[in-house]
Amino acid sequence: MNENTFWQFIDDCIPPGPDPDAQELAAALTARLSAGPLAAVIGFAEQLSWALYRLDRKEHGCELSSDSFLYTRAAVVAAGRETYEIVLQDPAHFVPYATRSHLGGEPALRAGQGIRAHHW
Repeated sequence: MNENTFWQFIDDCIPPGPDPDAQELAAALTARLSAGPLAAVIGFAEQLSWALYRLDRKEHGCELSSDSFLYTRAAVVAAGRETYEIVLQDPAHFVPYATRSHLGGEPALRAGQGIRAHHW
């Protein structure tokens, strides 16, 4: 899976509305990934890891616990490509994700876990 396909998966699965539900996003991602080949699941996981890694910067999470930092980075990814790119360009845009309950990132991290067992 290339980066554009990864972001299209995310953007297509974000629930509509001003405050999307993280569980709905995870369920939509899981359903979409489970309908495809195992290679798509692996590719999604690899792209997600890369996206999270790119946000792993001192100016983003110096005051968060390691779990909170991971979930906050995942929430930025779950918000879609446009938000992600804005945060990469200006770390000040990371702060709202770290200081309030926004689209939670933890469920999105688990989107592909159940699928692996299904395909193996």
